Parts: sequence; structure tokens; C-alpha cells
Amino acid sequence: VAALLRLSAFVDWRAGEAAPATGRILVVTNAADPSVNNAVVASIMDKWRARGGVVDAHEFAAALDLPHDIIDPNQPDAQIEHVYPILVELVRGG
Repeated sequence: VAALLRLSAFVDWRAGEAAPATGRILVVTNAADPSVNNAVVASIMDKWRARGGVVDAHEFAAALDLPHDIIDPNQPDAQIEHVYPILVELVRGG
């Protein structure tokens, strides 16, 4: 957990210091996930955009009640039949 907190602090700091090193960033959030602070994620996206980054975002609605890990098909509450097609389309640029 400490390593993830250090990494997130670095990403937040770096987003305020320099433009992203990639041409496009796709951020996917889950409104039902209590483990992730989506306000912090939005702040980082704003910092990237302010530095000229192209940031696309998609948020899965809270009403879907998705688990934290939305990708693992072995999750008891996984809804991969809903999530996977959306993720594939997003990655393809749709």
C-alpha cells in the first residue's frame, strides 16, 4: 500500500510539473468504487489537460454497482459482459 501511495503522490506532483509523455491518456473510473478517490483522479486529469495533454475519460455509473476490480472475470460481482465491450471500444478510440 505504501508503494502505491508513493506512486500516486508522484503522479499527482508530476502532472502539475510537466506535460504528459504520451499523446493520449484514457482514464476509466468506477463511480461505485469506495477504494478510489475519483476527485483526486479528476484533479490529476485537469493538471494533464492544463499542460496540453489529451485526456479522455469514461466513468462507469454507480448504479451498475461494479466491484473495485472491474476486469477480473473471477470477481463474484463481475459484470464483464457489460464492462468488456465498453473497455474494448474505449481502447480502440471510440
